[in-house]
Amino acid sequence: TGKEETTNEQPSNTNTLTVGQVVVNKADGSFYTIKKNAGKVHEVEYKAPKQKTDKDAVPDSIKINGATYKVTSIAKSAFKNNKKLKTVTIGKNVSKIGENVFSGCKKLKTITIKSTKLKAKTLSKSTFKGITKATTVKVPKKKLSAYKKLFKSRGLSSKVKVKHIKVRQTTLQYTGFPADCSVVFSGAIYGRIGIEYFQKNGKMKSVNPCRDACGSGCITCDTFFNSVGLAVLS
Repeated sequence: TGKEETTNEQPSNTNTLTVGQVVVNKADGSFYTIKKNAGKVHEVEYKAPKQKTDKDAVPDSIKINGATYKVTSIAKSAFKNNKKLKTVTIGKNVSKIGENVFSGCKKLKTITIKSTKLKAKTLSKSTFKGITKATTVKVPKKKLSAYKKLFKSRGLSSKVKVKHIKVRQTTLQYTGFPADCSVVFSGAIYGRIGIEYFQKNGKMKSVNPCRDACGSGCITCDTFFNSVGLAVLS
């Protein structure tokens, strides 16, 4: 789903890989074609999955022998006639998609496209051909209007819904502060730090509000914050 994945099914040096060579991703068994391999520029094309499953993803990048290769395209017919496929996610680096990629995927319910790089010249006129009205295509919010028009010009039925990807807002609460931090139970730390700590994706730059509330800056609190990945600042 966008994470780098490792492959070791090819020669041990990236310099020995040639454009057009097919490699296998060790993590999921998917096939990729080398598209660029010169200097610091490494790119691959997603060719096909190892086997037909109900869920698949084209990652942002994969790693080949220590080098990161961006996944910038999807080959024609990559998922064609996969009658099991229900959901597929396309990574943010994909700028080109071939023809009939989803044709025959009768159970396909959701296509999530994270890329903002798709254009008319990088899509086949039949890229989205064969997708039924049971499918919903989700795209980045800022590209919703443009992609609706673009995809219809590239084979997407007008009956298929195109929506923007919703960012889930989660309210987090943590009640597992150290038992010997007595101020927690009076609400001082929970009130002052609980909200701060979990806002902005659960991260806070300083634990000073905790120390101020407690008045001691005890090692128990420092240990706790370090355990959840928060640097203790003096």
